[in-house]
Amino acid sequence: MDVKYFNHIFELVSSESFLKNLSSGGEVPFYISAYDITNETFLLESIEFLQKRLKNKSIESLVIDLYEVAINCLIEDDDIEDYFELETSISKKEFIQTLGHALDTEDILIPHIHQLINEAKPEVVMIVGVGKVFPFIRSHSIVNHLENIIKDIPLVLFYPGEYKDMKLSLFNRIKTENHYRAFNIDDIQL
Repeated sequence: MDVKYFNHIFELVSSESFLKNLSSGGEVPFYISAYDITNETFLLESIEFLQKRLKNKSIESLVIDLYEVAINCLIEDDDIEDYFELETSISKKEFIQTLGHALDTEDILIPHIHQLINEAKPEVVMIVGVGKVFPFIRSHSIVNHLENIIKDIPLVLFYPGEYKDMKLSLFNRIKTENHYRAFNIDDIQL
């Protein structure tokens, strides 16, 4: 992952065929950009620059950080300090289950993300923070639920790991059994 890679991403997501969903062949325009977790800082800086470049071309984009969404949902629902105290008083497994319930994808996270998208009215959505919210939030669940909400807006999920043969491997270590219909952005040519 380097500047050349993000120049390619910029050229792709700013193209008319991408924004009008012509490059998805009629499928839901969801794309995955897999990256090495050691490049996380560079990735976040590059996405910020990418967003500025898109704005300069009058293309509205929205970057959704799943970690920030999770924290905001927890703060809206409870006092965040309660979770810090809870973490020290129960097992790790129980804490993960508790957070899983508090951050229910369908009832909590997706409505929050949907509201962000409705307010921003973006032409492209980019999701980051997948690694920061694992194992509390699973990216496949987010993507599957968003397919029903934003069918016409291209979405790029930046994924810390590998995406091959429609299967993801988080951090190149944790393989999922879920099949993804998303396109590998590395395979898309202008």
